[in-house]
Amino acid sequence: MTIKYIYIDDQPSSAASPYAKGIEQHHQQLTVCHQQPIEFSAQLRNLRQEEYSGLILDLRLDELKNSSGKVTEYRATALAQELRTRATEKRITDVPIALLSTNIKFKASFEKDDTSHDLFDAVYTKESVLEDGVRISQELVCLAKGYILINESKGTNRDFVLGLLNLKVDDFGFIDPRLGSEFEGERKRFPVHEYARFILRYLLNSSGPLISEKVLAARLGIDIESSNDWEKLRDKFFCQCQYDGIFNEAWPRWWMFKVEKTWQTLTDSNASLRGLDAHERVENLIKATKLKNLFSPAPIEQGYSTKFWTLCKGFQKPLDPIDGLLVSGRPPEPWQDKCYLSIKAALERVGRNEGLKVHPLERSRLSELKGK
Repeated sequence: MTIKYIYIDDQPSSAASPYAKGIEQHHQQLTVCHQQPIEFSAQLRNLRQEEYSGLILDLRLDELKNSSGKVTEYRATALAQELRTRATEKRITDVPIALLSTNIKFKASFEKDDTSHDLFDAVYTKESVLEDGVRISQELVCLAKGYILINESKGTNRDFVLGLLNLKVDDFGFIDPRLGSEFEGERKRFPVHEYARFILRYLLNSSGPLISEKVLAARLGIDIESSNDWEKLRDKFFCQCQYDGIFNEAWPRWWMFKVEKTWQTLTDSNASLRGLDAHERVENLIKATKLKNLFSPAPIEQGYSTKFWTLCKGFQKPLDPIDGLLVSGRPPEPWQDKCYLSIKAALERVGRNEGLKVHPLERSRLSELKGK
């Protein structure tokens, strides 16, 4: 199966092709074909006539002349919005749309326009292609296959969404009943991109019912880098907790409710994970699994709690929320975990240039900490 992405960028092929090649070289199924943008209506007409699995768009399509000597007068957000509208009207096939641009362009406009973020399934910087091409290529292929799966699957409501997540009926009781409730009702079918956006944004790209490997390790009290038996623990004893639903190939995640059930069964302990510090969690796991090369991470700052439950957004290290400050941003859904900056990261303004800011409700507390 060949996955073809059309990459629209106003740069000439000599400048744009290295990015296309830098992505497609990491996956045998993936082909990325560069095109310069053309006049808006002609662009839409051409895309309707072509066969492709997805789109990659540069943010600014209105800066350089194309091969016809003309500068187009629209940007990626306008094109993506029109394509999403037409897909909703079933005039074209719904496909994943990714954004690929420079850091400078993102900071100048895209990051300031939160309304446009829902148009794209993934956002990448051109600077990341060289060092992160493998991940980008895997995600693009996974997105295309996921769109095809949603399009071919039957169903219309919340149970359809939970089915895409490959949850069994017995698991529904462990999931917040509000998750996916927006898909309930009399409407027969939502556009493919709405199902994809919901799963990616509200489940796979945030902690909640599903957690990343780093969060999994933090909650088990494990330092991945120093624990040579981490992969054995993860793959042998917590393999049944791994998410196997849509998009799982590129977004490895674990069901937290299954992790807690496995912990109780494995350790035969009445103590909850949340109530133990990292050292106690590791002791229980070593005793239960006989894996001796498991070690707990040091706290970010001396004196911090080691009852780790999240990651510091600045340092990306295990953190007990008690030693953190809420991060400013879009309010989480009821089933999503809140995001935190460690006090140390907040005081040192770590991640400030990347947009990490302390929540307004925490600023008075931060001011008090600065005064100490």
